Amino acid sequence: MSWIQFQQNNKVDLLMAAVSQNAGVILSTTYYSMANCHHASVIITFGVCAGTCPVQLTQKNSVTLVVKDITGKLQAASAGTVKILEVESSELDVQGGFDQIGWSINGAGGGALISMVLVRSELRWNPSSMIT
Repeated sequence: MSWIQFQQNNKVDLLMAAVSQNAGVILSTTYYSMANCHHASVIITFGVCAGTCPVQLTQKNSVTLVVKDITGKLQAASAGTVKILEVESSELDVQGGFDQIGWSINGAGGGALISMVLVRSELRWNPSSMIT
């Protein structure tokens, strides 16, 4: 598949460039709509990591701005690993208005170097429209 076909069939976003994460919790500041896609994969690379560095996928209600965890979408890893978290739009609480996904990182174990990429796929959209 060529890159052009990949771009037409998927929406790719950089969630976090490789950054140093210190102890404490960092929450997603940008949330990504799942309204027009069936599936999303979050590719997480863990560089230097003191202990485990849990990454939790979260969901957000676009009206009330309430954020909560997506059940079963927690990934912890050690240094030098790549992990993938996958989520179907049906796993979100769409009846409760939760149609956006984000993330949180708990760096309580110490410092870490983490990067993340979001690939939304199985798009439900007219090619002339945009997914944001």
